[in-house]
Amino acid sequence: MRGLALDTTTARGSLALAGGEGILAEARVLSVDGHSRWVLGAAESLLAGLGLEAGRLDGFAVTVGPGSFTGVRVGISTIQGLGLAASRPCVGLSALDVLARAAAGRAPRVVALMDAFRG
Repeated sequence: MRGLALDTTTARGSLALAGGEGILAEARVLSVDGHSRWVLGAAESLLAGLGLEAGRLDGFAVTVGPGSFTGVRVGISTIQGLGLAASRPCVGLSALDVLARAAAGRAPRVVALMDAFRG
């Protein structure tokens, strides 16, 4: 099973192509101009680097918040568009759940936090 995952909830965006064997390729971007400027090009590069087409993926995932309102909209619309074009399912995931899952198993209790930049 292979899928493309996108996180645009913060200024540090990321895109990963994962399979049963783990992460196959990834791109991390600190975006000052907005995620819409890099995300499709990065997706195309990741897929081309592995000789894959979006239609050969099993599905798509995107973080749906909390985070930047515009970033979340860019992420959801991008993944939804790719999923519709490829006739593949999409799933939305909480950015906090993804952070917690990444740390799971390393501590008896995990608390996922994100800076809300509200002082």
